[in-house]
Amino acid sequence: MATNGTDNATGAQNDPFKTIAEAIPVALATGSSVYVTVGTYFFEESVALVSGVNLLGGFSAGPSCLRNTSQNVTTIRSTTNATLTATDITSPTIIEGFTLLNISNASRVFGSSVVLVESTEPQSANFLRIQNNIIQGANNNLGESYGVKVQNASPILVNNIVVGGNSQKSYGISLSGSPATKVFHNTIRAGVATGVSSTPRSVRTAGSTPIFVNNILATDFGSDDQTLIAIEDFDLPSGTIIRGNLLQGTPGGLTPKLLTDKNFRVTTSINDLNTLDPNGIADGDGIANNLSILGGTPADFFVNYSGGNYHLKAGSAAINSGINPTLVENLSISKDLEGNNRPKGGFYDIGAYEY
Repeated sequence: MATNGTDNATGAQNDPFKTIAEAIPVALATGSSVYVTVGTYFFEESVALVSGVNLLGGFSAGPSCLRNTSQNVTTIRSTTNATLTATDITSPTIIEGFTLLNISNASRVFGSSVVLVESTEPQSANFLRIQNNIIQGANNNLGESYGVKVQNASPILVNNIVVGGNSQKSYGISLSGSPATKVFHNTIRAGVATGVSSTPRSVRTAGSTPIFVNNILATDFGSDDQTLIAIEDFDLPSGTIIRGNLLQGTPGGLTPKLLTDKNFRVTTSINDLNTLDPNGIADGDGIANNLSILGGTPADFFVNYSGGNYHLKAGSAAINSGINPTLVENLSISKDLEGNNRPKGGFYDIGAYEY
C-alpha cells in the first residue's frame, strides 16, 4: 500500500493499493500481510483489522520497499471515534511500525480512541500484538480520549509510546473486562486533562487482570487529580502483576495517586505502590520492583517531554532499572521501539526505548 496507490490495484509491489480496506481482503485470501509505505494516510472511517492479517508500516516507497520504521515514518490519521479497530481477533495478528493519530476535536461524550480492541466474549488468549508504534489520542474538549481502549479482549502491547490526548477525561490505556492483557516496555502518558473535574490517568483498569512490566507511567495536569494507575475494582484482582515500572510525578512536581475501588475508597501515593495491600489482599510477588519518583518531573527523565521526545536522557532513572520480562512471563523482548538491542547494558531499561 502506498500514498500513490490506486483503487483498482493488484496489491503487487509495483502496483500498490490506495487504502488498507482494499488491501486486507487480498492479504487474507493469499495468507500475506499488508505492507504500508512511508507517508501520511488520512481515513474518514476506522481501519478495521481482520484476524490473521498483519498490518506493518515503515517501508520505503518505490521498488526497493526496504523497512526502516525510524526513517520511513508511516502515519495513519482519522477523525472517527476510533482510528483503528480490532474486533473479535481469533488468530495471531500484529500491528507494528506506525504513528497512529486520532485528530477528532469535537466534544465526544462517549470518547474517542486511537486503538479500540474489543471482543464479544471475554478473551484471555493474546492473539493481537500491538508493538513498536506511536499512539496519540485526540483533543476532545469536554469528552473522553483514549490512546488504547480494550474491552473484553487481551492484547499484548510492547514498545509503544501511548499518549491519551487532551480531554476532560484523558486515558493512556484503559482496560475493561480484560482477562489477561500484557503491557511490557511501553511509555504511557495520560495527557493533559482539560476543564472542570478533569482527570488524566495513565492506566485505568476495571474488571481486568493485567500484567504491567517495565513501563514508564507519566501524567500531566488535571483540575481533579493526576492518577498513574486507577484500579476500579473493589478488590485487587487476583493475578494482577505490576512490576518493574517507573512511576513519575507530574510536571508541577505534584504526587499523582494510585486509586483502587471504583468509588476511590482506597488512595495511595505512588511511593506506597510496592507495599499496597488493599482490603487485606496479600500481593505476594504481584506488585514489586517498581521505581517511584517523588519530587521530580517527567522532564527529568526524557530528552524533551513537552516536545514529545520520549527517548531517555543521560542519568534517567529508567536506565538499567527494569527487570527481565521472561522472569514474569514467557515473553522475549530483544529489541526496543527503534530496533536497538534490548538490553544494551547489563540490565533492561524501562519504557519503549533503550538508552
